[in-house]
Amino acid sequence: MNRYFCRQLASYSRYHCDTHNCVAHWLGIPTIFFSVLLVLALWPVPIGSGEISVGTLLLIPAIMAWIALDVGIGCAMLTAMVPLALAAEWFGRNSSPTRVFVLGSSGFVIGWLFQIVGHVIFERRKPAFLDDLSQLFIGPMFLTAKVLVALGRRRDLADLLSCTA
Repeated sequence: MNRYFCRQLASYSRYHCDTHNCVAHWLGIPTIFFSVLLVLALWPVPIGSGEISVGTLLLIPAIMAWIALDVGIGCAMLTAMVPLALAAEWFGRNSSPTRVFVLGSSGFVIGWLFQIVGHVIFERRKPAFLDDLSQLFIGPMFLTAKVLVALGRRRDLADLLSCTA
C-alpha cells in the first residue's frame, strides 16, 4: 500500500467524522462525478473509426493514478466508473446538448450543495480540499475504501478510515 495514499486517506477521514456528512458525500461525490462526465460527453474525440468523449478520455489517466495509489481500490473504482462513463456517453449521444448541459450543470450544483451542507451543518468543519487540493482526488477513493472495508475486503484500511487516524 502506498504511504502517500495512506496519509491522504487518513487526512481525508479526519474531515469526515460525522455520519450525516458522510451520507451527504455518498450523495454528492457520485453526483458531481457523473455530472462532469455528462457535460464532457458533449465533446467527442475521434479515436480510430469511433469516438470517445473528453470525459471518458480524461477518466483513463485518473483511473491509472488511482490504481497507482492503491491497486485494490483503483480496480474497484474502475468497475464503478465504467458504468458511469458508459451512461454519460450514451446520454450525451442520445439527448440534446441543451438537455445534457442542463442536467449536468444541475447535478454538479446539487452535488456540491450536498457537500457544503454536510460540512457546514453536520461536520462543522471546512472541506479537506481547502487545506490540500489533492483531497478532491482522494474523496472517491475514500468512498470506495469505506465500501471495501464494510465488505471485509480491506480490513487493512479500517484504522485509516477512523477519525483518529
